[in-house]
Amino acid sequence: DEETECAITRNKSGLPLEAATKIVKIVRHLRKHGQYEFAPTIRGCIMIAKTIKEYGKGVCLHASDPIFSRICLDVLTSETSRIGSRTTFAKVGQVVKKAMELYCSNGTE
Repeated sequence: DEETECAITRNKSGLPLEAATKIVKIVRHLRKHGQYEFAPTIRGCIMIAKTIKEYGKGVCLHASDPIFSRICLDVLTSETSRIGSRTTFAKVGQVVKKAMELYCSNGTE
């Protein structure tokens, strides 16, 4: 469930719960919309969270932050496709961008 995914993401990455929750919501949104070859997993959440933690203050969990966007897109497009199809990449990118707009519009960590 979402609460468990948030707790695991927070515990594995060291990010605050609010940040972990935003990441989990993005991944769950993609999973719900089915625009992938392989469903995104909790591993994707953890990879995104750990990468953001490494960047530190240089990343804002906001849809308009280019670093945050790139991290989410890189992790989720690679996790959800094994053949690297441009079509799948584009579909995943659209869903991820929409999720970021829905869940990451206030810019807080």
